[in-house]
Amino acid sequence: MGTVKAVLVFLSFLLFLTGKCSTNSPEIDENGYILYCPCMGRFGNQADHFLGSLAFAHGLNRTLVLPPWVEYDYSKPHSIQIPFKKYFKVEPLKEYHRVITMEEFMSELAPIIWPEGKRIVFCYGKRQWVQSKDDGGCNAKDGNPFGPFWDTFGVNFDASEFYGPLGYDSHDHRVARQWKEK
Repeated sequence: MGTVKAVLVFLSFLLFLTGKCSTNSPEIDENGYILYCPCMGRFGNQADHFLGSLAFAHGLNRTLVLPPWVEYDYSKPHSIQIPFKKYFKVEPLKEYHRVITMEEFMSELAPIIWPEGKRIVFCYGKRQWVQSKDDGGCNAKDGNPFGPFWDTFGVNFDASEFYGPLGYDSHDHRVARQWKEK
């Protein structure tokens, strides 16, 4: 009986390590994740960015992290972030491709796969108009809604990676290959 008990304990431990046990934590996608800031414009532009990002994640076979929607209340000093699922259902999107909300990603996965001290931001190029500092990086948090968006999740970037002139048409197999190599 002691041997059976030891085997059950060992199997339970293996299931925990492989993520196959029945926990509420999502499994880690070994292909990676796409996070983005929908920080360019109002709802229509953000919806367009979402659709493009969903196609991009699908084309690269990476999980899309669904960001909150950015709204502006001019009585407040900065933008406010509205959870994605306030306006749209997440489950139907999963029929098309793998998605996870930003809130879920940041609370359950980021501490493991994107921990503080190892957070790199990808930018097409340097934001020339940013006046606050010239450190050679993206300055991805400078300005509104950029800073408030990332601050909502306690994200500070440790480094910048420029991807320009690489495009984003992941349906072009050459571009998809270049992104996977990046």
